[in-house]
Amino acid sequence: MIINRQIFLPIILAIFFVSCSQNIANNNYENYQNKINGVVLIDDVYSNYPAQMFTPNAIFDTKLDIEKVQQTNKIVERILNSSSEWRYTPYRLGGTNKNKGADCSFFTQEIYKQVYGFNLSRSTKEQRLGGKKVSKSKLKAGDLVFFRTDGPFGLHVGIYLENNNFIHLSSKGGTRIQSLNVRYWNTRYLDARRYINAK
Repeated sequence: MIINRQIFLPIILAIFFVSCSQNIANNNYENYQNKINGVVLIDDVYSNYPAQMFTPNAIFDTKLDIEKVQQTNKIVERILNSSSEWRYTPYRLGGTNKNKGADCSFFTQEIYKQVYGFNLSRSTKEQRLGGKKVSKSKLKAGDLVFFRTDGPFGLHVGIYLENNNFIHLSSKGGTRIQSLNVRYWNTRYLDARRYINAK
């Protein structure tokens, strides 16, 4: 049987490049995972990596100060532990199910319930009306941070961690830790509210 080289060669090259790309991604994941445990840091390149990297053991945000994140306080640790259960939750506006889909305000509501035993209001708008207003320069772990977005209600909420990092249920699905210093979030930042006297 004679194999047509014009057909065979492209197939071999395609298999080779797919294999190499996956190996590089896996190696990057393992290297970063071994560097710092307990925090997921994500930037614009997240779409280049497989979904399993978006767990509290993966670090992929060069815009964040990785060295500062090594010293996490107890509140941050508790928030991250609770949030890890949401890392594969689909985003669904109005959703209230960790497995089938939820939105950002239900995520914050549930994390507050688990971490603090505190019942937040259900909607982002209501959560923004409660608590005590906090300036951006005085943010503490556990504070709710609010953003102006292009969604149907124009609001988004996350939970502040430390060193200008916050965690939220992304509209792309799953929990994300991102930096307030990134232009996208910095330009959309509205304000913050404190419900708990976090230390």
